[in-house]
Amino acid sequence: MRRVAWALALMTFAAAGVMAQSTEPQPDADGVYSPGKGITSPKLVRAVPAVYPSDAPPPGGKVSRTLSVVIGADGTPSKIAASGVNSDPFSLAAIAAVRQSSFTPGALRDSPIPVRVLVWIPIVPGGKPRAPEILPIAYDQPPMPVRTQEPRVPNELNDPTGNFKYTAVALVSLVVTDDGLPTDLRITKSVGKDLDEKALEAIQQYRFKPAMKYGMPIPAQVEIQIVFHLSKKP
Repeated sequence: MRRVAWALALMTFAAAGVMAQSTEPQPDADGVYSPGKGITSPKLVRAVPAVYPSDAPPPGGKVSRTLSVVIGADGTPSKIAASGVNSDPFSLAAIAAVRQSSFTPGALRDSPIPVRVLVWIPIVPGGKPRAPEILPIAYDQPPMPVRTQEPRVPNELNDPTGNFKYTAVALVSLVVTDDGLPTDLRITKSVGKDLDEKALEAIQQYRFKPAMKYGMPIPAQVEIQIVFHLSKKP
């Protein structure tokens, strides 16, 4: 009798935040939290639309930028960074819009805390400006995987006696960028260090058709369920 391993991946879409493990939320090395269970996410209370740069050429398509922003315990946006180049005219316009917008801070047990969020900013030439939005945001069309990768199960989980049956389900939250790439991967339900690593490695190989809103691709927050199953094969 020899053993084989297989894994099944299912994707669900986050409508308002993502799941997290039952442990107490912990900040990163800079004291900044990520949205998750037990943390109230910051909110936009006055969203200032981005102004289309006067020196920018007409776009070949609709333009948007996604910014990583830390909303401080006082509601002030800081550490604003665009994915890719921060100094192109569209990124500068997006950053200016976020700096002028107003936020309420995130909270842990009703105490304000700094929280890092992703903010999507459409930049529309002419017509009606579109306001920035904090992820997760409603979309007209969800992201769809176009390439997946089965995770490899570590050899040490294979039981040479043939008596071992193992099933485990990992949950991974991520953001699918407007380019269809997986980013900001986090384990929200752990099945152990070895399998967690294999789940993350596999999802990093995924590619997606991005979510759509206003006829343009947008980033979307999703959760992927990886089911590991080991069993005997005759």
